[in-house]
Amino acid sequence: MTESDKPRRAGIKRVPRPQLLDPNQRYTLAETHAVLGQSHVKTFRDIKRGVLQTIKDGRPFGWS
Repeated sequence: MTESDKPRRAGIKRVPRPQLLDPNQRYTLAETHAVLGQSHVKTFRDIKRGVLQTIKDGRPFGWS
């Protein structure tokens, strides 16, 4: 069964892994999951524990 023949689960976005990681580059959460090879739950836990640093890009939540 090739990659294109495998059934895809709804809601999962495939993101290609970057070849080289740049510490000064911003990565989306989907890219972070792919690079680290871990689930989104593990990534969010690492953010909460302070293992991963985040930067908010955009206006604060709740503004209209």
